[in-house]
Amino acid sequence: MKKLLSLIFFIIIGLSANAQGAEHGFAIGYNFAWMKTKETNSGNTSVSAPISSVTLGWYFRFLVSKKWSVQPEAMFVTYGGTWPDKELRLGYLALSVPLRWNITPGIFAFTGLQGGILRGRRDKGAYSYYNRYCNCKTYPYKKAYSSLVLGGGYSFRESGLEASVRYHLGLSDIHEAVAVKTRLNAFQLVLTARIGVLKQKL
Repeated sequence: MKKLLSLIFFIIIGLSANAQGAEHGFAIGYNFAWMKTKETNSGNTSVSAPISSVTLGWYFRFLVSKKWSVQPEAMFVTYGGTWPDKELRLGYLALSVPLRWNITPGIFAFTGLQGGILRGRRDKGAYSYYNRYCNCKTYPYKKAYSSLVLGGGYSFRESGLEASVRYHLGLSDIHEAVAVKTRLNAFQLVLTARIGVLKQKL
């Protein structure tokens, strides 16, 4: 974890030194997440009902040109799903570095890879019964996951506020068991607020 945070720090410093402009700010959003599970042997696929949660984080934005920028983000986000007899919530620290395209002065789109580190789980129903005997913080789920982020939004430029819609497509299997493959997916509604300018635009 320390090595990953150090790497991100040096990436931010490097981007800041070479960017035409840079800023940072706060992000808050509403998250709708679900899990897609496939049984390896039978090929049967099931999709959970979604759960909802609040997501919080911080972003940096580095302008490469008038049209393009890079926006590293660190977000605390909850993924999971719900079923008739149980509910599962997985808390992640999610780190992403999306590439952003400013289509017009107000409208933008972005895409990039996101990686997450599992910080813990919270269970209800049948999962709670399992955890009393397992006494595990994260098992049987892997500590890391990856996803593809696709989104777009609108910038209220003078106020420093932006609103965006994001879709997270799970790329990696998060389940430890070989017989089961589980991926995380989510929709997010996110509002960001500029807090400060690291480097004035040229």
